[in-house]
Amino acid sequence: MSYLRPEPGSYRRISDGAEVLVFGSTGPSGIDSVTLKALAKGSRLTHVRLENFWKKYEVAK
Repeated sequence: MSYLRPEPGSYRRISDGAEVLVFGSTGPSGIDSVTLKALAKGSRLTHVRLENFWKKYEVAK
């Protein structure tokens, strides 16, 4: 199954509204990963499966 790959930029976590920066995605498959980092102090780079990304994050308004 193919998923929409997020463009690099600002997104918001749906659960708490925290802003995150997306750096890129490894591909369109659901098992590919999206690299992101929260803007909170001390945050680390995180990888999220693409199939879960759109359930947890939305484009920042």
